[in-house]
Amino acid sequence: MKQLCSLTITDRPEVSSNVYARIFNQAKNLIDLRFCDTPSRYALYPGFSETTSFVFPALRSLEISSREIVAHRLSFLQCLTAPCLDQLTIRHSGYHLGHCCTDIKAFLQRSNTALSSLTLHQFSDERGSQVSGDLIAILRVLPTITSFRIDSCLFNLDELLEKMVYSSYQGSALLLPKLTHFEISYEKDIENWPWKLTEMIFSRADAAEKGEVAETPDWGSTEISRLQKVTLHGLNGPDKDIARISSLLGLGFIYKKEQDSESKSLIGFADAPEEKKEEEDEDKEEGDEEEDEDEDDDDDEENMFNDPYWSSDS
Repeated sequence: MKQLCSLTITDRPEVSSNVYARIFNQAKNLIDLRFCDTPSRYALYPGFSETTSFVFPALRSLEISSREIVAHRLSFLQCLTAPCLDQLTIRHSGYHLGHCCTDIKAFLQRSNTALSSLTLHQFSDERGSQVSGDLIAILRVLPTITSFRIDSCLFNLDELLEKMVYSSYQGSALLLPKLTHFEISYEKDIENWPWKLTEMIFSRADAAEKGEVAETPDWGSTEISRLQKVTLHGLNGPDKDIARISSLLGLGFIYKKEQDSESKSLIGFADAPEEKKEEEDEDKEEGDEEEDEDEDDDDDEENMFNDPYWSSDS
């Protein structure tokens, strides 16, 4: 058990918390842990309570459902601590979103980990715009995130994206200042293009180029990173926005409508001008070589007529 590095818990294992305690307390080298979704709203894990606590000192990747543990209004996140966690995937599964976000925030603060990757799946709530407010509170404590993915998005992104736009007057309030990879996917095409998306992408590129910094509550000053890759699935974007984003040098841009059979990779790399310059230099060198050859030919022709052997007197 001490050598166990990866563990996936599937379906609904109706075993006591003592079984989990024996496994988890011995699996000190566990690196990857997955709690797969179950069909019902509640997961049956008897014996769990608010005093249940498991610490994973080596855990790097965690995929977990936000599902409520029946009869306790308790989620697994309330029972876990992972100080070395790097990648976190949360699947929203009917548990009240407000409670879910509170649990996520408490878990992250308790673990005090420098998370680099966060994936949120099917986050939705009947409160509508409040979804973004709850997520903003979570992202406030995650300034080290470099990869952020919202999968099967079911809420309006405008409020969230507005907080991700860099501007000099709210630099200290910027969400995810180290973000380099951003992905949004919808289960079906939507017509409402997030109105702050294009501005967010370009504002970060401009801030990174100028060397701007953002102040974070627990991590101090940090330089703002430019986005390296943006992936959009299920969005019907305006042509002018798509063209503008795809023209941004250094950004890998993947855009796919749900009905499209293939993604459209619209990529502008930062080294493109250098490649073009190299091609121009090569063309220039070839042109210079041709000119040199022409000059050599002219010289040869001139020398031929100046050579005594070819003189008219001979």
